[in-house]
Amino acid sequence: MPGFTDGSKLDFRFVSQLTGIEVQPFKMNSIPKVVVDQPVDTFEFEGPVNPMLTIHDKKARVIGKLESGQAIIGVKQFNGYSSIYSGLPLHGTDVYRKLLNDAGCHVYNDDGEFLYSGSGLILLHTKSGGNRTIHLRNGKKVELNLPSRSTWILDANTGEILLR
Repeated sequence: MPGFTDGSKLDFRFVSQLTGIEVQPFKMNSIPKVVVDQPVDTFEFEGPVNPMLTIHDKKARVIGKLESGQAIIGVKQFNGYSSIYSGLPLHGTDVYRKLLNDAGCHVYNDDGEFLYSGSGLILLHTKSGGNRTIHLRNGKKVELNLPSRSTWILDANTGEILLR
């Protein structure tokens, strides 16, 4: 749980200090099921999760709740940035992609592959393969047919394939 310790002691209040979002401990003996508003998504855990913190902040926009109604994922706007808190690990890529888009980050692909961009290069690794569209920062779209379990390196400006 990010922010749960200051290096010498454990305290739930550290999470609120780190995120700026007011949270409170919540004990749940059943298996948590999370319902996300946008994009619409639902994910469930394999067993009970404790400790858990739920959001109790009227200035935070709740985007995900436990099936039992407690706010578990939220976004709070501050001067010059947004703070995001999720009381449980997010599953899948759709929620991450939405949060990144909302934050103004560039999203290169709409699939679940691992993609790293830096130093003028894009590294793309796929487990399943298939047809993919890579959206470069300059607006250019690169269409690829990736074999399963492959890693590709592209030029981040031109989309030229440098290594497969």
